[in-house]
This record gives sequence, C-alpha cells and structure tokens, in this order.
Amino acid sequence: LVKISVLPPNLPMPDPQNQSNAESSNQLASPTPTNASTAGAILSRQLIALAWIAFVLVTLLAFPGFLVILTCLITAVIGDCLGFQQMRRAAWISLVAGVILIAKTPSIQIEFVLLVVAFLITGIAYFFISPKWRWPVFIVAVAAVAFFGIKRTLDAQASQTITLDNQRPIVCLGDSLTEGKNGGYPAELQKLVAAPVLNYGRNGYTTQIAIDDLLPKIIQKQPQLVILELGGHDYNTGQPRDATKKRLRQIIQTLIDADVTVVIVEIPRGFVSDPFFGIERELAAEFDLQLIPDTIVRRFVFFSPIVPPGIWLDPKHHLSEDGLHPNQRGQIEFAKIVADAILP
Repeated sequence: LVKISVLPPNLPMPDPQNQSNAESSNQLASPTPTNASTAGAILSRQLIALAWIAFVLVTLLAFPGFLVILTCLITAVIGDCLGFQQMRRAAWISLVAGVILIAKTPSIQIEFVLLVVAFLITGIAYFFISPKWRWPVFIVAVAAVAFFGIKRTLDAQASQTITLDNQRPIVCLGDSLTEGKNGGYPAELQKLVAAPVLNYGRNGYTTQIAIDDLLPKIIQKQPQLVILELGGHDYNTGQPRDATKKRLRQIIQTLIDADVTVVIVEIPRGFVSDPFFGIERELAAEFDLQLIPDTIVRRFVFFSPIVPPGIWLDPKHHLSEDGLHPNQRGQIEFAKIVADAILP
C-alpha cells in the first residue's frame, strides 16, 4: 500500500503531540460553566425579582406622599436602561409604573392622567412601533414625568409666604388626629410659635358637623390662620367624594372671606389606593394654599406596633399606639411638620 499525502507542498505534517496540547489550551481558555457560576446567575435573578417586589410594595405604600420622588426614580431607571440599549426592559418598567399609578390614582388632574398615559404608551409602543420611533416615545414619557413632578410640587406650595401675628390666634380644626391627647399636636405647636394656638379638633367630626358646630365659633375668634384637617370621617361614614370636596371648599372659602389664611392637611383614606383621589391637593392648587402632605399621617401607621417597620422597633420609636392616632411622640412630630409649613 502507498500513502498519498494531500497536504500542500512546504507544509509540515501535524504533530499529534502539539495538537493535543492546543486542544488542552483551548479548553483552559474557554471553560464550561461551573455549578458555582450557574448558582450565582440564579441568585442574581432571584435578588432582582425580590428587588422588584420590594419596589412595587414600597411604591404602593409610599404614594402619593412621595409620588414625585418615586416617579423620578422610575424615570431614572428607564434612562439607565436606555443608556445601555436595554429598550425592552425600559418598556416593561414603563408598563409596571403605569399600572402602579392606575392602582394608586392619587389625583384625577390632567397632569396625572398625562403621566399615566405616557408610561402606558411608552411601554406598549415598544412592541408595536418601528425601532426608530422608540427613542422619541421614551423622551415624551420623561417630559410627562418632569411636567407632572413640577406641577405637583407647585400645588403643595402657596405662592405667598405666611406671616404670623403674635396677637391673633392660630386655630387647629380637625377630627381626632387634631384633638389628640393632652392637647394634641396643637399643644406641641404652641411651644414652637408665639401666637396663641386653639385646638378645635373633635373626635369623629365630619366636614358637615364642623360647618354646623365649629365654623361659626372659629370665625368669632378672628384667627389669623387655620390648620384644616378634615374629611377622613366623611369617607368612613360613606359620604361621596364630590360632597366632601364641596364642603371642604365651603369651609376654605368662608375662612378666606373672613381674612383667615388656610393651611390644609392631606389625608390618606387608603394606604394602597385613595378612593378620594387627593382632594386636598386639588383644593390647595385651586385656592393657592400651603399643603401639608400625607407623609406624617402615614408615619403614624408605619411607626406603630401594627405594621412593619414599627412592629420590629422598640416602643420608644413608635409614633402611634393604635396605628393611626399620634401618641405623645407623634404629636411632637406632627407639630414640627406644621411649624415648618407656617414659619418663614
């Protein structure tokens, strides 16, 4: 038998030993996935899933008090995804944000509607439009968030600075959150301001009862400022949103006509979704009032022995004992928030 070589001329025959060494080197250069790396990838996905769950839960509980901050964070995450060309992930984040906002519905004002529409369209459009139009759609979503954030922030701030007269009284008008114990937060507010502070908080009072019983008495006192915290019991007694808003508007207008400055406290009637859709913020925008966000009332719930994180904390850190009404520490915190809103 004769061996016939098919190698081109001047090329050496392959050395089996060298070939074996090369294969070994290739195997070292491209190792197969190990169990450790696979476990790491699985753990990473699980952590991302837990982070998403935590984000959704925090968002549902924190809105609407931190709505501007959270929507800006959502937009920052979307922008980060876009920066790394992860358009599909950005689309899903937009959809999740839109659904969360619908669940919360902290307002029915036009800027909120635009924000929800922007998030939903941004998320849905990714799957149906040409890639060249995806960037403009995301830019529209970012613009909507910016508009809503600016508008909502301005709604919470009165255009005119409150100037206090040390002679005329400050009246705190509300229900049990205002009445409190041992003088409630008005007693703590008195320690922070020079003007006399009067507590017109009455347990269980609705807006209508306040109009009939308290409003005439308050006008007789000729106050310079009224801290208005009412409307929670309207919801508890099944009264409709429109009727509650109408009566709150009546109280505000009556006080303004009597040369009284009004500061309104935002009441969360639900901690996942507010069925009254933030009427206090709408009234603050309508009458150009200083608004105290519902953040302080939410703190009474979360820093109590009822729900986390309060159930994990030492009782000395609790702001409420029953999960709603402020204790002595809660009344001090409430008074600080009010003082920050009315003092220059």
